Amino acid sequence: MKLGRFTLMDVWYLIRNEPKWKTYNDGLKDARKRKTSHQAADEVSDEAEDMDRDDNPRPPGQKATKKALFESKGKVAEANLADDAEMQFLKEAQANRMKVLEVQQKLSAEMLESSRLSHLAAKEHKEAKNLDVKAKMMDTYNCLLVKDVRLMTDEEKADHVSMLKHLKKTLYPELS
Repeated sequence: MKLGRFTLMDVWYLIRNEPKWKTYNDGLKDARKRKTSHQAADEVSDEAEDMDRDDNPRPPGQKATKKALFESKGKVAEANLADDAEMQFLKEAQANRMKVLEVQQKLSAEMLESSRLSHLAAKEHKEAKNLDVKAKMMDTYNCLLVKDVRLMTDEEKADHVSMLKHLKKTLYPELS
């Protein structure tokens, strides 16, 4: 039965040398090896010796720890779990969170101000371009006004007049 790739390898690398999992790993390694009959007999005697020696005893499980805690101290122990060091740590963590929040708010305000300023600069740039275009149109209009039309053909005069009307309408919309 193939279950796929194990996805929590980083967690496994952290806990694989803990006593609880060390014995589990050793058991897996031994199960993978091919055993002869005399090796199996040697292992049975080795296991008996290992049980006698408690070099790396397994820590108690979660349920056993809770049971021992309630039996020894009762429900008062549950209220006293957070000792002074834990409370100090929690206070420092809360203070750090508040500092981070203040910095984030300050950055947010600065970014908002920066965005507003860049928007105003873009607006001014656009207005400057519009004024520049209007100035060029005004120059063209003035040049066309002073231009001598006596030497122009009828078609050129019609184009000249239509261009003057268009520029006048664009530059002075309130007069039209």
